Amino acid sequence: KYDDYIKVDNYMSNNIDVVNKQNSLLSEHVINATNIVENIMTCIVQINKDTEMNFLEETKDNLLKLYENFKKEKNIINNNYKIVHLNKLKEIENSLEIYNSISTNFNKISETQNINILKNEFNNIKTKINDKVKELVHVDSTLTLESIQTFNKLYGDVMSNIQDFYKYEDINNGELKKVKLYIENITNLLGRINTFIKELNKYQDENNVIDKYIEINKENNSYIIKLKEKANNLKKNFSNLLQNIKRNE
Repeated sequence: KYDDYIKVDNYMSNNIDVVNKQNSLLSEHVINATNIVENIMTCIVQINKDTEMNFLEETKDNLLKLYENFKKEKNIINNNYKIVHLNKLKEIENSLEIYNSISTNFNKISETQNINILKNEFNNIKTKINDKVKELVHVDSTLTLESIQTFNKLYGDVMSNIQDFYKYEDINNGELKKVKLYIENITNLLGRINTFIKELNKYQDENNVIDKYIEINKENNSYIIKLKEKANNLKKNFSNLLQNIKRNE
């Protein structure tokens, strides 16, 4: 049975939890940094040509403290940002691993698919039934022991073949339904993989364009390239699988 192959290991991921936690921290520190910038601007606005030296000295010290705090918040934000995006990439990689497992299972299905064999068997039984019916028509109608035995044998063969016919018809219809379901599932998986590829392309473009991402780009660019290669290979595998299974529609 094809269903025996569609088994994927239970999947538990903490990447999403990490991303959610870091996003929450990120928002908190962005607010802190914004407040510090506002305080810096307030201090600067208060400085004018009439500002007394003592107040100026005090403001300078305050500005230095604020700037140090701002740098700390900026570093925390940058580190959180790295963690968020690294875990997003890890989640994409985990998803691709799952899809690769599904691809392997579908390949097993494709290798053992017997729809065409069922169709041939189905047609063979139909031919046998037709042949037996023709023989029945030509059985000697004279009620002799031989003619009765011949009739009984042919009748038994016909009924047996009819039972086989219905059995293979049910199996054939069931397998065809599965084929349609597999086509639908693989098409959906291809859509997800295309989404991953678009996200990785977008991520890579952002890393190459926006200056504040340069440090992240150096650390993660090779990782992104590896994931894109894996995603494109999976896309190719599923596309080939889709074509193979469609041939059995």
